[in-house]
Amino acid sequence: MRHTRLWQRIAEASNLLDPTLGRSICEFLVRIPVLGQVVRLPLIAVRRAIRLATSHALCIERHEIDALRAQEQAHYEQRQMSYNQLKQQYEKAAPRHDELKQKCEAARAHLEDNFQLTPEEFVAALYVAVLHRAADSAGLAHWSRVITDTGDYTAVLARFVESDEFKAANRCEDRRAIKDKETIRFFSAPILAPVDEHVESVKAQALQHLGLHSHPRPAKMQHYSEHLFLRYLENYRSATEPIDHGSVMALLKQAIGFELAASPLQKTLFALYQHHFRIENRAALYKFGQHCKDATLIVIHCSCSPRMWQAEMSVRSFPTNGSIAHVIVIGHPMGREGQYEFHEEIRTLTVPANDFYEGLSEKMASVYAFISFAGTQACILKIDDEIRCTDQEALISEILPLVQARDYIGVAWYHGQYEVKRWWHVGKCHDRSLNERPYGLIVNADYANGPSYAVSSRAVNILGKASICLEGQFRAELYEDLAVGKILNHFGIIPTNFDLIRSDILAVQEFSDDIPTLIP
Repeated sequence: MRHTRLWQRIAEASNLLDPTLGRSICEFLVRIPVLGQVVRLPLIAVRRAIRLATSHALCIERHEIDALRAQEQAHYEQRQMSYNQLKQQYEKAAPRHDELKQKCEAARAHLEDNFQLTPEEFVAALYVAVLHRAADSAGLAHWSRVITDTGDYTAVLARFVESDEFKAANRCEDRRAIKDKETIRFFSAPILAPVDEHVESVKAQALQHLGLHSHPRPAKMQHYSEHLFLRYLENYRSATEPIDHGSVMALLKQAIGFELAASPLQKTLFALYQHHFRIENRAALYKFGQHCKDATLIVIHCSCSPRMWQAEMSVRSFPTNGSIAHVIVIGHPMGREGQYEFHEEIRTLTVPANDFYEGLSEKMASVYAFISFAGTQACILKIDDEIRCTDQEALISEILPLVQARDYIGVAWYHGQYEVKRWWHVGKCHDRSLNERPYGLIVNADYANGPSYAVSSRAVNILGKASICLEGQFRAELYEDLAVGKILNHFGIIPTNFDLIRSDILAVQEFSDDIPTLIP
């Protein structure tokens, strides 16, 4: 019994020193019985065996510890060497860096104090930079004399930019634009919708232009628009129940789409369409008009329902100025079947378009139609919901006068110089099939890049009317900024290159898990 307890203690002690050794001794005690009794080994021999085994285990462990220590020491020495090398390189480069910095500061100060262009040099540079040609002797002498007499370099620059030569080369003389000046004037002008008591006189004038004095349909009409207009008149006069303004607008839109020229019939159709549009969306138009009544610039924060919090942060980054109105635009849950809704307390306009990325063109088409039919003459700054304002004063002092003079400004992508990013939509569309194929249309328009661009009230009127008579352009175009560019090009408006982000007026907000940062 005494030997059994001894062996148990030996096993326990061995297990503390080395679990493998203790487990081996326990198995040895169990498996070697002799005549029903445990083998009685001399105590000294057992102790010697245990001592040898434990010393062997300790030696192995010591060797492993020494190897780890040596490895850590090598790593430390390597890191120390790298640190010393970097420190030496920095110490060698620091004087050179300070020397170059001093030279740059001295050169900048020298330029600011001593470098000035003479009037002749300034005018010669203007001819090359603005008109892309060498200066003629008469022009060089004239403008140099103007600068010498007035000392106003800026006024001369403005005259160059406003010259017919510059406009012909950069803006209006575009072979893709329509040549009918009357049509361009009609599309650029606001629509004057008739009030209820004047609707009948408008229809009578249209019939007179058609050579008709009554409503019966003639045997043959020259245009589908005339057929549809007479159909509208017949339905309108024979209606015994309240008029379904949605169906009436669909019929008028179809009639408008068959004719693009600014004929008397087309003007009548647009006026009647706006009349029914105002009746159908009376509440939304009234709230919108109250919200934007004093605004000269309306900032459209294009967003969607899941990202409205970002659009609200975008609104808060802008100045609280009475001349600036903010509108957050989202799509209707019912898509095209929905109606316009304006919630003044949250500055949100809901439009009848789907709320996904592939519906962005139709969403902005609905916005331009709503704003143009609302009768406001404010300019529009369209931005995405991650855009923030960084220079509040320049927003009014620089952007507003420029867009009023140029109609269409932004980061200009001129076709033939830049290729559209045909993968830009991949991963953003709700329709998975769109995410699996590239953009497949020809790009033959100059347009302002989508995150931020501005248009004048004239351009808004064009886009609003085009959303009715050229509705298919918005539906077919996946990229909203390209659709806007194609339509404005068609009516003679080319974008003026002005980067609102690189000019530090706007910035793109990037979101991360910790602190959001502004990236200019």
